[in-house]
Amino acid sequence: MGRATTGRATEPDRWIAAAGRAAGTKSASKFLNAYLDNLQAKVYEAHRQVIETNHLLTAETIKNRFLGREETVAGGGIPGTQRKVAALVEDEFTRLPKALHDLSEAYAGIHEVEVWVL
Repeated sequence: MGRATTGRATEPDRWIAAAGRAAGTKSASKFLNAYLDNLQAKVYEAHRQVIETNHLLTAETIKNRFLGREETVAGGGIPGTQRKVAALVEDEFTRLPKALHDLSEAYAGIHEVEVWVL
């Protein structure tokens, strides 16, 4: 998993880990929290843009969009191999319900044979 830093700091006893924000009403806490809110909004916007442009949705593509980096792949952001893999995965997911149904029927048949043999 990738990591990133805001380059900002606060005292450990002033940090609310569950909220991901600084505690308190001092101006330093307010400024840090406002900065984090702004940063979060920009990440959400980058996420929305990646989805809207039909790019492959990964942490890397969101990070690149957030940082304003140019797409490394011409014409849509999904290289041919990734596009093929995505199509195969989608195809397998559409087949999954039928495969599960067939497996369930096969298992039921085996169970019936086991019961009959007993």
